[in-house]
Amino acid sequence: MVSQSREKDIGDLVARGIVAKVLSRLLSEPDTETQVYIERVATPDLDGADELVSRRSRVHSTVVGLRRAVAELDAGAVPAMLAKAGAPPYETEYGMAHVFMKVQTMADVAGFYRAFGLDLATAHRERPDHVAAELEFLHFLLLLQASALTRGERDAYRIVRQAETAFLRDHLALWGPSYLEKVATFDADSIAARVVRIAARFLQTEARRLQVTVNPELPAPNPQPSPAQERALREPSSPA
Repeated sequence: MVSQSREKDIGDLVARGIVAKVLSRLLSEPDTETQVYIERVATPDLDGADELVSRRSRVHSTVVGLRRAVAELDAGAVPAMLAKAGAPPYETEYGMAHVFMKVQTMADVAGFYRAFGLDLATAHRERPDHVAAELEFLHFLLLLQASALTRGERDAYRIVRQAETAFLRDHLALWGPSYLEKVATFDADSIAARVVRIAARFLQTEARRLQVTVNPELPAPNPQPSPAQERALREPSSPA
């Protein structure tokens, strides 16, 4: 039998996972699947999340704010705002002094996904380092923790929690909140900006919960490679 304390922890993780999923879909390009989810499924999912948490919890206030925004939002409004803001929603577009750093970081993100049996290179709508893809992975890890607790598998729960901590520390917390805060200033009074601010606060809260430091400043955009560097990447030198 699941204790009341564990049941509360499970409910909290599931509710957080639902929030991450809804935010991921709202930040994704609106293909048919995403549009159907936002219009028909997101609100019932958020209603379910609300039933799992205390009215005094931060998750509850996040759910309420997100549910209100979804009710007023067009499916493509958030990605359209990101595009107009001129700030690419990809982790590896920031703070990479050299193109090889970008490749290494992208490989590390994809490595996290593969470690849990996910191959987003073929199945996902976005690049692995898109903010929506990273939020969807967060959703997956949160529900995986809830599942492990439900089965009483404490070791499995700790392993997944450690993975979430590492993913936030090494990737999402380094750029996600500061990126979202920046783009929310582009059309600050819009519903899309409200959603983006909710996403930023959610990631900040999740990082604090796991004692991960959030980078307060978005890393500088990558320098553009010179034509010679681009040619070198496309046409490696022949061995001597």
